[in-house]
Amino acid sequence: MIVTTRHLPEHYARLQQAASVDDFFSIPFSGVVNAVWMPRTIHGDYTELARQLYLVPSWCEQMFEHNHKIRQRLEEVATHVGKVGEAARQVLADQDMVRARGLRVDFRLAGPDYYQFDVYAPHMDLGDPQDQGGTFSCGYTEPTTEWACNEDCVPAGRTREGVALFDVKPGAGKHHFAVGDIFRMAAQNNLSHVEGFVHWAPRTRHADGLRMMLMARYDY
Repeated sequence: MIVTTRHLPEHYARLQQAASVDDFFSIPFSGVVNAVWMPRTIHGDYTELARQLYLVPSWCEQMFEHNHKIRQRLEEVATHVGKVGEAARQVLADQDMVRARGLRVDFRLAGPDYYQFDVYAPHMDLGDPQDQGGTFSCGYTEPTTEWACNEDCVPAGRTREGVALFDVKPGAGKHHFAVGDIFRMAAQNNLSHVEGFVHWAPRTRHADGLRMMLMARYDY
């Protein structure tokens, strides 16, 4: 069994670690660099926050049609004292942070019925041909996004709605981001012409099955 780790592979140049938010958004995708990561420690009860925000059983409606309702609920919960209110304030602050950088917020709260083949399989995001800023992401509940070095991945010989799928070589290292970490990754077709970042959603889930994360992309 391959255990996933948060630690960077030694001498791995593709994933750059940022020391500040300004660095995080300014480090370009160039050469071999296809992802930027900033580890963070965040406080609050995000599992309970997810339970309080969860509105409908359908993951599709939850993630897209009800984003404005979730934002309103976040603002309500943010006025509360305690760990849940603290978590809501952090999520709102993160949304405001990416909006201030010109990104479009896509808050995702997926329920137990969430299933999308290309998400669980190692893949590169499809992206936008004009995109050179990549996809922003932050996971608030465990388990979080997993990834592997490009050199440890081989094309799976199949695609899903244009998304390139991969297999991780047997015995290769697998890695993951921690709750609260922010990362930015290059898509498979990007203006910088770098290789996309191979990642996937873990299949392991908590009993309640809720997965809460923030994604954001640049509007063109």
